[in-house]
Amino acid sequence: MIDAKQAVRIALKYFDEIYGDQFKNILVEEIDMSEEGPFWLITLGFNTEGPRNPIAEVLGGAPPKTIREYKIFEID
Repeated sequence: MIDAKQAVRIALKYFDEIYGDQFKNILVEEIDMSEEGPFWLITLGFNTEGPRNPIAEVLGGAPPKTIREYKIFEID
């Protein structure tokens, strides 16, 4: 079985292969061992932009809010 550091590297590499540089501030949020099988649960968090408000943009209002999202990877 691989260790936690290897599982994190695999999850980060896979995330990068799938999404590229589409998201910012990618961080490891949580590392757990599954209770249902011999694999790691690696949670990665990343920032996305919330919905745009066209009226606020025209009037020079605030930019869209940043939303924190999470993706869990099962690594065996």
